[in-house]
Amino acid sequence: MKKLKTYLLPSLIVVVGLALFMVLNGDEEPAAAPKPAKVPLVKTHKVEKAVMALGIESYGRISAKEHTSLVGEVQGKIIYVSDAFNAGAIVKKGDLLIKIDDVDYKVAVLRAEAQVVQAKAEYEIVLAQSQVAKKEWQHIKGEAPALALYQPQLQRELASIKAAKAELEQAKRNLDRTRIYAPYNAVVERRDVGTGQHVSYGDVIGSIMGTDVAELRLAVSNADMARLGDVLGKNVTLKGKGITGQRTGVIRRNEAIIATNTAINYLVAEISDPLALESRERPLKFGEFVNAWVESRGRAEHIRLPSDLVRNEHVWLMDASSKLRQKKVAVTQNIDGWAIIEDGLREGDKVLMTRMAAPVEGMLVEEMAEQALVTRVAPAKGDS
Repeated sequence: MKKLKTYLLPSLIVVVGLALFMVLNGDEEPAAAPKPAKVPLVKTHKVEKAVMALGIESYGRISAKEHTSLVGEVQGKIIYVSDAFNAGAIVKKGDLLIKIDDVDYKVAVLRAEAQVVQAKAEYEIVLAQSQVAKKEWQHIKGEAPALALYQPQLQRELASIKAAKAELEQAKRNLDRTRIYAPYNAVVERRDVGTGQHVSYGDVIGSIMGTDVAELRLAVSNADMARLGDVLGKNVTLKGKGITGQRTGVIRRNEAIIATNTAINYLVAEISDPLALESRERPLKFGEFVNAWVESRGRAEHIRLPSDLVRNEHVWLMDASSKLRQKKVAVTQNIDGWAIIEDGLREGDKVLMTRMAAPVEGMLVEEMAEQALVTRVAPAKGDS
């Protein structure tokens, strides 16, 4: 029995010790391994060259190059008004618009014609008297005086003929002025008279605007003027609501006056057939507000970048080692949401698109995979 106790006692001590160790250390967890630092995922834009033309954008309103107020040149009662002579209607060159009662003016023409006939008859009588006097003076020695030969009388009768012819011409012109025609192809802006109304010399009858050529007055800053250089003859492309075709114009005039309060220059472009009467282009209405693109340089390859990626003349690049680098760029101009880069970027550079709260030079980033950029959109109701 003594020997048994001798063997069991050490074993019991070991078991109790192990149990006590497990009780004391049973709630402790093993130390966690340190987590690796998280690398930000970013989206980039690969810089490429694009063929495009440089220029400037401006704006203005379409107006008629020819704008005429029609006025009465004789007095009388209006006896005819054309159906086409109404606001907004189109008239052709030579169309009769207004007719004034011409009876009195026809009578004036007849009287003037009679005066011409009478003056010619008086001249013939005096001419015959002059010829008789010359024959009589051939038998008299000495030079015959001018009065005796009826020379002053002949001059008087010739002057009377000229005056009568002038009166006839004036009477015919007044008769012609009883009819008012469209002086060119035009749209009627307004009509101020009606049938039966009496008009006098100088009374406004209406106004018209030419449809062959329109003008577009464009506001241009001093900086844009310097960028454009010599503007005369340069093409203008119109932009506006509903303008899907290529409505174009040509710069014809650079106004020699700068607006003192805004330091703005004004260029004037001419647009042929603005109402598209001879073509299938989209018509331009007088008074319509449009944007315009004025080309400064022809089409060529340029490095361009979405304008919102350039901030304070700087961009963030992801270099070949996937680290952020800040780069200063020189922007020539912004066109349709694109910044044209003159210096600072090369083709193939990757510009950071993701807006980071606090980007740091040399920060390690990871480019987002292309498949992660694709967003699946559930079809809307009614779509197949």
